[in-house]
Amino acid sequence: MKKFLLLLLFVCFGFSTLYSQIFEGRIDVVKRSLSDTLYYTYSIKGNFIRIDEYDKYKRLQEYYIINVKDSTITALNPNQKLYSKIDVQRLHASKQSDYDIINTGIYKYINGYKCYQWRVRNKSQNSEITYWIASDSFDFFTPMAGISASIDDSFLSFMSLPTNTMKGEMPMLIESRTLLRVDKATYTVTNIVRTRVDLSMFSIPNFYQNYQVSR
Repeated sequence: MKKFLLLLLFVCFGFSTLYSQIFEGRIDVVKRSLSDTLYYTYSIKGNFIRIDEYDKYKRLQEYYIINVKDSTITALNPNQKLYSKIDVQRLHASKQSDYDIINTGIYKYINGYKCYQWRVRNKSQNSEITYWIASDSFDFFTPMAGISASIDDSFLSFMSLPTNTMKGEMPMLIESRTLLRVDKATYTVTNIVRTRVDLSMFSIPNFYQNYQVSR
């Protein structure tokens, strides 16, 4: 009987550990720039990520479905009931030498996480992006950033970091400035909820029409 209870405890512990290592749930992000404020909701389940984009009035404008396994992005317009496959270009154009990467060793607590500061400078783009990075079970973030690097500069600069040595890292705060320290934009994680996500969220509605535009 004792052996059975020990085995049962081991199995339960194994399942709980596995679950804790795989993030599933919702992450809310707000982007503030000099001209606008946008809100994003990231829904994550397995190899799928859905990013909902809301305007400053929190009205849904568009959303993206990312398949990490297939390295694909689909953009959907809920107002016009349209969808389009985005041509994802891998990180070929940017050379590592274009970036000056600084691991400052500075940290602060954001959302209860100990976040370390990384700074990425690019003289040719007159930009400096600061990442405050937390470590947990956010294994989806680096693959997502790699896929999305061609359509978002903050993801592009993130991929210049030594991501091959990172596991489960995600920025809780991203601060984008010019080299003269003029603020351009900030991305702030405001809420993290671990919950079951319905797989249907990552399906294209059958009444949406396909359209293709050059990007």
